Amino acid sequence: MAAFGGIVAVPLVVGGVLGLPVNDLAFLVSASLFAAGIATFIQARGIGKVGARVACVMGTDFTFVGPSIAVGTTMGLPGIFGATILGSFIEIILSRFIKPLRRFFPPIVTGTVVMLIGLTLLPVSIDWAAGGYGAADYGSLTNVAVSVSVMVVIMLLGIFPKFGALIAIMPNPVLGGAGIIMFGMVAAAGIKTIKNIPLNNRNMLILAISLGIGLGVTVRPDFLKHLPSMLKSLFSSGISAGTITALLLNIVLKEEYIEGDVVEKQKTAN
Repeated sequence: MAAFGGIVAVPLVVGGVLGLPVNDLAFLVSASLFAAGIATFIQARGIGKVGARVACVMGTDFTFVGPSIAVGTTMGLPGIFGATILGSFIEIILSRFIKPLRRFFPPIVTGTVVMLIGLTLLPVSIDWAAGGYGAADYGSLTNVAVSVSVMVVIMLLGIFPKFGALIAIMPNPVLGGAGIIMFGMVAAAGIKTIKNIPLNNRNMLILAISLGIGLGVTVRPDFLKHLPSMLKSLFSSGISAGTITALLLNIVLKEEYIEGDVVEKQKTAN
């Protein structure tokens, strides 16, 4: 049950932003649950050389929300399905090089990306809480009161995962109240990831620039309107823009090239 809410939330977010009809939205939710079940069986039990053979639950990931919305806005569901299939082969290839690739994903990068996922999705939950983007009663006191009441109930009762079973039939204000907490917790998980790393000049630069670009693109998407269509698709999502920025800065910014870090290392050595 704890995994259920997270698995169905992704198709609900993507489908809601794309304005899909109820039938298509129901199909996305069912497909996500079905695929999660198959992937969990393969990972937990193993088939041949495939599968971790450890107790685990596979599911969707909020990292896919931004790119899915970016692709779906221009190409619809066929574009999302095609990009997902193509991306799966890339992941299969990269999975053979996990150890050498891990150095490109230190906690400062992964923590920043997780924070961006939560922060960029919070506006979606706010729209839900207000009644749904474009709704006639958007932001009405009734909708706001309902969403706040849901948040209070969730916090007091501590049964947030159990709401996943009802998420598909929740009205927007109720879904928004749950979404604010859910996406806020995703952002908090990113903060938890980086809390134990030294926030020296290098790491502060990576964090600040990545968050700035990721949130900036989310708030002001017109910033990229003159880019070529391919680059616009790549950077139109705040999550992908911030992730690419964090990866590049992690490669380019070496500690010895940042003056403040060199001074810190010299003091430590002395």
